[in-house]
Amino acid sequence: MSAKLCFLVSLALLFHSTIARNSPSISTNVVNAYSTFKASRNDTHVCDPSRFSDLGLNIKHFAFCDSSLSYDVRVKDLIDRMTLNEKSAQIGDTAYGVPRIGLPKYEWWSEALHGVSNVGQSGSVASYFDDVVPGATSFPTVILTAASFNQTLWKTVGQRQDMQETFLRPFEMCVKEGDVTSVMCSYNEVNGIPTCADPKLLKDTVRGEWNLHGYIVSDCDSIEVMLHGQKWLNDEPEDAVAQALKAG
Repeated sequence: MSAKLCFLVSLALLFHSTIARNSPSISTNVVNAYSTFKASRNDTHVCDPSRFSDLGLNIKHFAFCDSSLSYDVRVKDLIDRMTLNEKSAQIGDTAYGVPRIGLPKYEWWSEALHGVSNVGQSGSVASYFDDVVPGATSFPTVILTAASFNQTLWKTVGQRQDMQETFLRPFEMCVKEGDVTSVMCSYNEVNGIPTCADPKLLKDTVRGEWNLHGYIVSDCDSIEVMLHGQKWLNDEPEDAVAQALKAG
């Protein structure tokens, strides 16, 4: 279910970013849309008439390109046209598009900052040194804690009470009070369990106690980190993906 929601919302966001703001309002009925389709609207790269023409497609036959329709109608029209394999091919970082219905290949990269993230090395001008030392506190935090020779300190930093009252609290407020549509699980492990494979955290807490209405997405390469870095359960790639999906 989470993967399906992720796909639906991602497509909605794709068209939200390209929709024409001043299009005339017409009926949201898809059938009527075909006959009332207006060529004067502000087309985008996704629905560029010339590109559709080059593909041998008539753009008037695709309701998802009609920016005067609601998001729900447009997304449903697009999804209904796609096979299961075509849908799954759009979920990753590089979406392969569906040429037969005019959907171009696109990439989701740049952290949705559209260029801002490219300012300086890794987007961190103030504290970036090199690839080995990406930030000013990369090593001092761990070194100084270890230099205390205090095992109790390490355990104190990661107590369950701190997890509930300090680390989870800001995210809980975002979900409950801000009604966010998405939560991202992180790379790290908590008590030996990768967060993206932790059903108690994602399913029980985020979806259950916090009542998240949206979807949960993994950070970039989180599954690969689970597989090769953390060697979680010595899983095969398919098993690692299944663990993440089952976790929420």
